[in-house]
Amino acid sequence: ATCRRCPPGSTATGIGKTSVRSCLCEQGQYMPTGASRCQPCPEGMSCPRGSNAANTAHLSVVRKTEEQEFPKLRAGFWSSASEPMSIFACRSAEKCPGDRYPG
Repeated sequence: ATCRRCPPGSTATGIGKTSVRSCLCEQGQYMPTGASRCQPCPEGMSCPRGSNAANTAHLSVVRKTEEQEFPKLRAGFWSSASEPMSIFACRSAEKCPGDRYPG
């Protein structure tokens, strides 16, 4: 099998991978649901390496792997569990401390 290059904004999960499914988005990027290329992290969020909008099922998992990451809210922003990628500014910064998953 031949190694394949990951799309721009992503990196392989290890050496010798032959499928683009083995690629993870780099820090500051995320994979929108249904997309095939990483995009810049949305305003109001931080995106750890491996962030993927389809990973909402893993939001309650305490120990995540890079393959289970989801973009996190920055301080001063919030979103609901039902629409985690719809980001809104908070009226009160104290109520939105950041570094949290939506919901």
